[in-house]
Amino acid sequence: MLIIELIVICVLFWGICYLGTGSDEKNIKSYSSYPNEVQKLVSENPCLSGKIKISFLKGIVVFLLIAVIDGALLSVI
Repeated sequence: MLIIELIVICVLFWGICYLGTGSDEKNIKSYSSYPNEVQKLVSENPCLSGKIKISFLKGIVVFLLIAVIDGALLSVI
């Protein structure tokens, strides 16, 4: 059962990462890893600055969802 859970979580993380790369909207997810100069340019851009907070909240929601699923699976075992 633990192997199945591990496989499901790995596939889920891989899918999130694979689907979450490519365009500016998707790349904004890794905003904190950009150099300070780039972060300043992005935050000053009106098209991109509003997406920074939204992508951070999406990350929290995904993390909480995975934690709840993981907790539910562990309680069944």
